[in-house]
Amino acid sequence: MSNWVSPGVDKSTAATLEFANGLVAQISCSFGTAVHRFALIAGARGIIETNYFNNPPTDRPATMQIRRGTSWEAAHRPESLCEPPMNGFLAEAESFCDLINRGIRHWRGATPMESLDIARMIDAVKRSVRTGGAAQVRS
Repeated sequence: MSNWVSPGVDKSTAATLEFANGLVAQISCSFGTAVHRFALIAGARGIIETNYFNNPPTDRPATMQIRRGTSWEAAHRPESLCEPPMNGFLAEAESFCDLINRGIRHWRGATPMESLDIARMIDAVKRSVRTGGAAQVRS
């Protein structure tokens, strides 16, 4: 589902992803809200929560909370994702520069296969919101 600013330009999108192995994911994104980024990954043995920006404030690093166990009493343990705090967009650009100048072994981003998988998923979400129906990821 999407809210459109004009034909072909979405202001916000929400989607449910169903995987062949039975896993389900829900995603949403919007240009019409305050800057935020949040992910919750819940599994049979615990939870991972992130709440960070691609460009976190310089006074605190991006962190995630890990909870091992399924009870309400299971403790959350914070873990820093990047020290010192840095602009994620700058880190991506610097990593790409290293790839070009120093070769593939210096690349810290998505693998070529992960990049293709991400592009295929985005394409399927786009087809789904435009048709109003389910869309299969094409390989």
